[in-house]
Amino acid sequence: MPESDQRTALPTELHIGSSHDAGSFRLAQEYVALHGVRGSAVPPAAVMTLEQDGIAVVPTSAAGTQRSGPVYTNASGTSFAVPTGRVFLRLHEGHKVEALRDALERAGFVIEQVPVYAPHAAWLMPESGDVASALSALPQLAQLDAVASVEPELLARRAQR
Repeated sequence: MPESDQRTALPTELHIGSSHDAGSFRLAQEYVALHGVRGSAVPPAAVMTLEQDGIAVVPTSAAGTQRSGPVYTNASGTSFAVPTGRVFLRLHEGHKVEALRDALERAGFVIEQVPVYAPHAAWLMPESGDVASALSALPQLAQLDAVASVEPELLARRAQR
């Protein structure tokens, strides 16, 4: 999917946590995340880097032809968050993720990992590997029987205390 099509398919808001007050992020149309950039490959226009993950956030105009993805900002617009495409799914107690495997696959996801301590939870990956399709499918996942919460993985700069 061309990048312009991906950006129009992205949700304009992401909610993290069990209530909308827990964390809300808005799509930052004026920025993109460049993936696979490290060291001297980080563009001078970068406003944030996640060196360990090889990600740099740059103004959309500075993206060039590098592989890029969406960027979200917190409610105050003071920090950036970069979705990875991974999704954390938690079911109500007593339900097992394996029972939803077929429904998850129909929604375009594969089960990446079920924590041994929590058989009612799992990390999911979009089968396509596409961040936009993963984010667009969040409401569909939330509607599945037994689902307690669905949260996209977001990478952000660590806060210093």
